[in-house]
Amino acid sequence: MSERDHQSGELKALYQGDFAEAYRLYGDLLERRPDSVEAQVGFYAAGYWRNRLEQEQLPRSGRALAAYLMEHWEAFEVIADERGYPGTEAFAAAMKAVLGLAAENLRHAFQEEGTSGVDLELLKQLGICLVRTEDYQNAAEVLNYARKKNDSDAFLMFLLAECYCHLGAGYLDRGLSLYRDTCFTDHQAIDPVYITSEPAAPLLERLYREHDNNVQAALDWFGAWMQLRSLRATLRQLHPREIEYLNSEIRRLTRDLDTVIDKYKDRVRARLCFYHLALFHYYRYQEISREEARNHEAALEALSPELYAALKEGPGNKR
Repeated sequence: MSERDHQSGELKALYQGDFAEAYRLYGDLLERRPDSVEAQVGFYAAGYWRNRLEQEQLPRSGRALAAYLMEHWEAFEVIADERGYPGTEAFAAAMKAVLGLAAENLRHAFQEEGTSGVDLELLKQLGICLVRTEDYQNAAEVLNYARKKNDSDAFLMFLLAECYCHLGAGYLDRGLSLYRDTCFTDHQAIDPVYITSEPAAPLLERLYREHDNNVQAALDWFGAWMQLRSLRATLRQLHPREIEYLNSEIRRLTRDLDTVIDKYKDRVRARLCFYHLALFHYYRYQEISREEARNHEAALEALSPELYAALKEGPGNKR
């Protein structure tokens, strides 16, 4: 029996998107257990979506309905976060129902428009819905197709990295490689909302705590620490033009470190650490050169003794 077979009737109704029935059942539950957080969340979520999906002007299908659902889901998430609803089973059930319906309608639009007519934004929206509903295999398929339209889109790389890290050992190298590639291309494309995989999620949580709950500071250092956790011989090999880019960025940021205002020095150090670790990986596993690897180790030690100490503990350490 699956976990869902053991769920209560109200939770099943919510998962299935039967919001009217879920509203009725959660209402009954709330009368019996007025202090139950699950009952409160389920009752509110079911009522919210029952009302939204009974609107006369509601689009009936396809891209328009998917856009409506995603727009209102974002609004619902803001309210839910303010009320402390995320983390409950009822919230997860509502998300799967709403975004699952959005994904279904985006698939329908994809099929109707055909591969030539479908645009990148539609594919990206579908990928997001599939990631949020934890359908990582199908999400990876859609996102890979989207990358054929724009292989330099850093957000697509990031979402694919998450999918592959979730899909397990056979895909992990691809996931870690894509995380590195995202940081090459545009590290600001990384959105913590979508980070739930290993090792990314626990790493980001630790950095968030260590930087006094500063999301931006945690994200600044995320790339370097992820690169440290990704020191594996099986990552995608770097091209000569990427090595040139890394070296040019190191030269540029090293100059900037002496002139940038104090407010931004930590951010510059974080980027330099990422670049030095990427080149350390290159000279350790790809174009093997102990001397070059030691040079990047020394630069890392000067920039971040903490990262250097973690590096000396061994590749792939759990710090």
